[in-house]
Amino acid sequence: MRDTEATNMRKLPNLARQITCFLPAILIAFAAGLILNAYYQARAHFEFLSPRGRIAVFIGKKAQVSHQLIAEKILNIEGVAGAVYVSQDKALETALKDAPALKEVMVTGDNPFSPYFLVEPREATPGVAQWLKEQVAAVEGVVDIRYDANTFTILDSLRSLTRIYGTAIKALAAFGFIFAVFRYALNRMYRLIDYRHFLFLLLGGAAAGSLGAGAYYAMARFTVQATMARVPDHYAVYMALAGVLSVMAWEN
Repeated sequence: MRDTEATNMRKLPNLARQITCFLPAILIAFAAGLILNAYYQARAHFEFLSPRGRIAVFIGKKAQVSHQLIAEKILNIEGVAGAVYVSQDKALETALKDAPALKEVMVTGDNPFSPYFLVEPREATPGVAQWLKEQVAAVEGVVDIRYDANTFTILDSLRSLTRIYGTAIKALAAFGFIFAVFRYALNRMYRLIDYRHFLFLLLGGAAAGSLGAGAYYAMARFTVQATMARVPDHYAVYMALAGVLSVMAWEN
């Protein structure tokens, strides 16, 4: 009986050690979801606004230069990624589609719209937009240039946030991986861990990370701010990986 009691007493520290190992992994996986959400939201908003980060270049109705030649000159400007031509008829069709009541206020049947190009910069920043405006204005046949400066400012900020979050995520993942490998190599050197225990840590870390990911997705689904907290389903793999690295770094 004394042997049984002694065995149970030895199991208690091991049980406490496992709890203190896997519980932080669940919390870290959940925290990884918050970090990934910040990255995903910045990237999603950037992709949503990107189509608006274009410059409208209007051509005179009686321009002496063909729109093909104007397009060629615009595309030859450094920093231009592409240019889409919109004819007068297409411009009128789009306007009437967006605002059908416009047809009732048109006094004559003449098309009041000018043809234009939608110019896409290689990099949507306020500085690039202003520089392209100055360059495109020198092209023969161009009569007006318009763009939303606020949109370019927002796109520039979102791009910076995406890069910062992406770099932070990669740095944290690299640090966790290196630290976990170092701890494992150190323990192998002193023979404090065997392959069976290593496999147990991998599976346990994956399970703990999955629990943390499940808790995050449950929070994202049922909270008031659900739409702002949601991330793609495949991000659960990254959260589970965070749990594995946490266990490997903590337990050894």
